[in-house]
Amino acid sequence: MSGAPAPEVEIASGGKSVINDDALTSRTAAVFKAAFGPRAVLLPAPGAASEDYSEFVRAGVPSLYFAIGGYDAQQLAGFKAAGKEPPVNHSPLFAPAPEPSIKTGVAAMTLAVMAALQPAG
Repeated sequence: MSGAPAPEVEIASGGKSVINDDALTSRTAAVFKAAFGPRAVLLPAPGAASEDYSEFVRAGVPSLYFAIGGYDAQQLAGFKAAGKEPPVNHSPLFAPAPEPSIKTGVAAMTLAVMAALQPAG
């Protein structure tokens, strides 16, 4: 409609796999378990997410990709009662509970950084 030239579209492959550093994952998992108890869950199976974070791994940066929950128990119960899965972070319907999500995220990131800064061993 605007008379603009047709765009050049390049189809590129998706993101590469993120492979967590074993030592960093082990140290961080221990810290998360101590801080969050049974709410800290290790998911060793690969996920289907496509993220650009893998570029850090490919550049040789020891890395750990982790996620935090965003819904409180009441929200989760509502989804379950409705027979629905909670929307995930890229959904336009994603609406986490702000306060606990932010508090948990700040705590998790702080603990992860502190664990990463500790000497290995």
